[in-house]
Amino acid sequence: MRDSWTAAKVGLLVVGALVASWFVYRAVDERGGGDGGYTVWVVFQDASGLVPKSRVLVAGIQVGYIERIRLWGAKARIDIHVREGVTEEEFVQMRTSRDATLEMPVLIMPSVQVNIRAGELPPPEANGVSYLKIPLNAV
Repeated sequence: MRDSWTAAKVGLLVVGALVASWFVYRAVDERGGGDGGYTVWVVFQDASGLVPKSRVLVAGIQVGYIERIRLWGAKARIDIHVREGVTEEEFVQMRTSRDATLEMPVLIMPSVQVNIRAGELPPPEANGVSYLKIPLNAV
């Protein structure tokens, strides 16, 4: 009887230590507190350099973290956990206002011309050469 009581005490001590360890882990882990919020996702051609748990900043303000990175066909799908207190409208407004300050990407016009043709180059001119045309006084 005494041996079984000792085994029960050891078992209870182990279970108590596991529960206490779990609470300590949740208290120390910055994302373990179940902070609410919501998840949005985005698809990138290349996600090299991104790692889970990385902070997501918009205009220098931390709005969340990368929750998960997985393959989505031949692309990378990034799940972003947006912290509680940042509504979807605020998130979109922050991104829109930040994007408005950026210049148009240098290669946007050539890429649009090729993408419109489903990856094909424009038809060749009279000299047999295909040209990408970039407007100089528009856009």
